[in-house]
Amino acid sequence: MLSLIPEAQTHICSDTAYKHCWHIYSSNLAISVASTTYTSVTHGHCLVTVDYHGNRYSSVKLSLLPNLCSDVLLGHDFLKQHQHILISFGGSKPAFFLYSLTAAYVEPPTLFGNLSPLCKLIATKSRRLSSPDQKFVESEVRRLLAEGIIELSCSSWRAQVLATSNVN
Repeated sequence: MLSLIPEAQTHICSDTAYKHCWHIYSSNLAISVASTTYTSVTHGHCLVTVDYHGNRYSSVKLSLLPNLCSDVLLGHDFLKQHQHILISFGGSKPAFFLYSLTAAYVEPPTLFGNLSPLCKLIATKSRRLSSPDQKFVESEVRRLLAEGIIELSCSSWRAQVLATSNVN
């Protein structure tokens, strides 16, 4: 497999993950590589064990990117496990050393930057669920958490759950 080392997260070509029939967890993440003009959205992620030259890496998170320019993009999340990374280019000049290489940080955009400061929050009371519906919602949330489809959040924002037991 061909690997590149451009950024913070480690990515794999979607086709490679599908070819190996790896379990793919649902996740979407917009990423920019080399320029904020060029963005792509990940198509989930998988957790794999990597054996490379006698080293074993367990539960390596690989985000799936479509049309990737190589099989794998090694990110800082993977590389920072090592004291040193040696890349040989075969040039005629002596070694060139980079110290404390860090991932670039791009300030995230404000979530509601386009709203007027005069806007006010609207709060609504939570719906009351019947005991069977409450148990159903709790079991579904546990299942979705266990499968990695959703993750815990500390956000003050919430979504109302609508549960119904009739078939219609």
